[in-house]
Amino acid sequence: MSDDTPEDHEPVGGPPPRWRGLFVSLPRALIATLILVGVAINFANVISRYLFNFALFWAEEAMVFIIVWCVFIGAIAVTWARPMMQHARVVISSTATTDPMSLEI
Repeated sequence: MSDDTPEDHEPVGGPPPRWRGLFVSLPRALIATLILVGVAINFANVISRYLFNFALFWAEEAMVFIIVWCVFIGAIAVTWARPMMQHARVVISSTATTDPMSLEI
């Protein structure tokens, strides 16, 4: 195996590693909190609909916004941690100098 593992590389041009908590742990905690809030809103909406015959008109819109913000905040953690970027790496083979269309993936 090669000793060029993805764990050996620090993010290029990113913030220093001491900020990992700010860019990875904090967004993950915020996403977990938002998802729990979304579940609570959905549960309250179901209870109010079927027990009290009254729907929370704002619940579905709030859940859509929560999911959208979870994606945006999750992009921060994914960009910093780069787990998906390492698998999408394209390595140009040694024959690429003669044939530019020959790529190893």
